[in-house]
Formats: sequence, structure tokens, C-alpha cells
Amino acid sequence: FHHQWEPDVLRVEPEFADEVIAALEARGHVVERSPRPWSAAEVIVIDPKTGRALGGSDPRTDGAAVGVDRIDPRGEAR
Repeated sequence: FHHQWEPDVLRVEPEFADEVIAALEARGHVVERSPRPWSAAEVIVIDPKTGRALGGSDPRTDGAAVGVDRIDPRGEAR
């Protein structure tokens, strides 16, 4: 997904299912399907119970996920 204020359009990659696009449009989104893949996703999630940071990297890129064992309440890695 990519959305910005102007133009008020949600752009999706070509692999998005027609059903997903229809559901977004039913919710009032203006959706444009990109003719080619154009982005990559990276994510970091912190488990609130353990403080463990987990990462993920889009397999379409050369990225890699790295992390730390624990994030303390002050936000410092341990």
C-alpha cells in the first residue's frame, strides 16, 4: 500500500487480489493498481510481554532482519 494526502489515492502493487481492492473501494478508498512492483516492506515489532524486538524483511529485496533480545521500559536495548 502507499497513500499520501494529495492525490487522495491508495496505490497497490499488481499482485493484490481483486477482492481486496473491491473491499477497499467499498470502504470509500480510491485505488490505483501499479503496473509493476515498486516497494518493499520492513517491520519491527516489540513483544509487550517480553520486550523482545522481532524484525522482518521483504524477501524481494536484499534486506535483512536484525534485532535485540530485550527493550527495557525506557526504550534502551539490552
